[in-house]
Amino acid sequence: APVRSYLNDPSLTALWTAARKRLERNRLAPTGTVQAQLDAEGAKRLGGLLGTRLEPGLRRIQLGALDAALRASAAQCGLVSIVTELTGQPLQDRMSAKEAQQTAWTALWQQLDADLTHADLAHAGWIADWLGELRSTGILTAPASRRPPPPSAAPYAPSPHSRTHPFTPRPAPEQKL
Repeated sequence: APVRSYLNDPSLTALWTAARKRLERNRLAPTGTVQAQLDAEGAKRLGGLLGTRLEPGLRRIQLGALDAALRASAAQCGLVSIVTELTGQPLQDRMSAKEAQQTAWTALWQQLDADLTHADLAHAGWIADWLGELRSTGILTAPASRRPPPPSAAPYAPSPHSRTHPFTPRPAPEQKL
C-alpha cells in the first residue's frame, strides 16, 4: 500500500475533497476540472502522478487526466475508487438521488390524486386549497419530530364520512351520566 500512503498525504487532501464534490455532482464521471491549492509537497506528488512538473499554488486539474494517470499508475484503479478510499466514505451520485426523489414525489402526488378521485373528492371545492397548503407548508417533507400530530390526535381532523372541508371540527364525544 505504498501508493495509497503516497496519495493519502495531507498535501493532497484539498485535491481529493474537490474531486469528491465534483464527482458527486457529475454522476460520478471523472470529467471536467477541479481547483485545488497545492503546497510544494502536493505539487511534487501530483506532478509525479501526472508525469508533469507542477508549481505550488492554486491549480486546475483535469479529472479525466487524473483518472487515466491513476489507472496507469501502481494504484491500478480509477479516480472514483481512490477518492472513496481516501475520503473514507462511498461517493453519492447526487443527480441520480435527486431524480429518484423527484420520481417518488411525482408518484406520491399521483397516488394522492387517484385516492381523492376514488373517494369522490377530486372535485370538492376545498381540494385545490388543501393540496396547495400541503405543498407550500412542506408538511409531507418535514421530519417526524417536526410534524404536527396526526389528525386523530388533533381537535380538527377530517371525518372519514365527511364531504366537506377536511378540517371540520369534530363533535365532542358524548358523555354518559
